[in-house]
Amino acid sequence: GAEVGEARVERLQGVLARTWKGHTGVLRFCTSDCQERLIITGGRDGTVRLWGVQSSACRGIYTGHRNTVYWGEMLNELGSIASCDGELHLWDA
Repeated sequence: GAEVGEARVERLQGVLARTWKGHTGVLRFCTSDCQERLIITGGRDGTVRLWGVQSSACRGIYTGHRNTVYWGEMLNELGSIASCDGELHLWDA
């Protein structure tokens, strides 16, 4: 299984394809944009992170939340990320 603060993608055969590390707490959500080029993660450390799928590089860290971030979504038409910790935040991606 994944370690604390780690997002992993596994193929159906159970072979690890890629790992993204950076969060300091447990992840609460992981989602992708509609083209599956970016992954958005969020969790107990109060941050939302934007990752490149191919590079595994962190492309942005959003730190305005005060609590655990339990939901996030890429709003492709706006070029933004919406995330929620009890308050809804909208970030420029």
